[in-house]
Amino acid sequence: MKEFINNLTVREYELFRSRVMSNLNVTRTAFANWKAGQMPAKRFRAPLNAIAQEITGKTIFPE
Repeated sequence: MKEFINNLTVREYELFRSRVMSNLNVTRTAFANWKAGQMPAKRFRAPLNAIAQEITGKTIFPE
């Protein structure tokens, strides 16, 4: 997740962060922890992949 976020453009990052926080009801702190390298819980991985796919065409976690 950290590598994926670090490779986003500024616009993609803003869009990704806002969609993740609103759609998954995730706090800024939780998102910041994921950005810093903490792995999200398994229940978030499929929705994170879906959001990433819509924005960048890439997935974060292997299926």
